[in-house]
Amino acid sequence: MMTKQLCSSLISLILAVSLVHPVWAKDILTIPPAMASGEQGRLPRLQLWPGSGLNISLDQTGEYIKKIILDDPSRITFDVNAPLNSPDAQYIHLRRINQLNFKNLPTASTTLLTVITNKNRYQFILGYGEGQPQYYGVTLVKANENVFLSYNGEWLDKINAGLRKAIDENLISAEQGNLVLVERVNRLLTLVADGTPLNDALAMVGLSRQFIDRLEHIGTKTQPLKSEETQEENLDDLMLEWFFSRPNQILTD
Repeated sequence: MMTKQLCSSLISLILAVSLVHPVWAKDILTIPPAMASGEQGRLPRLQLWPGSGLNISLDQTGEYIKKIILDDPSRITFDVNAPLNSPDAQYIHLRRINQLNFKNLPTASTTLLTVITNKNRYQFILGYGEGQPQYYGVTLVKANENVFLSYNGEWLDKINAGLRKAIDENLISAEQGNLVLVERVNRLLTLVADGTPLNDALAMVGLSRQFIDRLEHIGTKTQPLKSEETQEENLDDLMLEWFFSRPNQILTD
C-alpha cells in the first residue's frame, strides 16, 4: 500500500515534471453543429491561450460565413479565410491580444462569439487560458449516433455513481483540495450526453481518460469503501489519476 507520505512525494514529482513536459492534448476538437447552434445542450466553451491562435472550421457543414459578432474585441481579434458572404468563407482564425481599452465597453472573464452562416447561427463562449494550449482548432462535425452509443445511458450512470461515491467516501472534498473535479466531471457528462466525442470533451474540461476510467470503476462497486486502508488506496489512485490529467491547466468559467 502506498503511504500518504509517498503519495504526496510522488504527486509533487509529477507536478514538477509536468511543468517541464506538459501533458499532450488533442490538437483539433470536434463539436456537433446542434450544440453550437443552441439546439442541443449547452453552448460550447472554448479558450484562447497567449501566443496561440484558434481556428474554427465550418467546412464539414457545407455552410459559409455571412457575419461574425464578437461582443468583447478588447482581447481577441479574428480573421476569415475569404470575404464574408462568399462560398469560400468557412474558416475563422481567432487571436488573443494584449487588452485594449475601449470607452464604455465593459470586460469580463468570458465573451460571446456569434457566427451567422447562410443556414444557421452558431455561438461560442470564449475564455482566456494560461500556460500551454490544450488545442488549436475546432471543427463543426455532425455527430454519428452510432459512435456515441456506448457512452450513453449505462456508461453515464456509472460515471455519475462513481462521482457520488467518491464524494461520499471523501475521495473528492474540500479537505483533499480537489472539489474542482465535481464541476469538471459534470461538464464532461453534459458534453458527452450532447454528442461531443469523449476525447474532445476530456480536452475541453481538462480531465484524463485514466481519471474517468477510475471513476467508472468506483461506480461499479456495490459495497462502500469501509476500511481506512481501502479508502487510502482509492484516494491515492484517484488523486494520481487527477494529477496525470492536466496538472498545470486549471479551467475557469
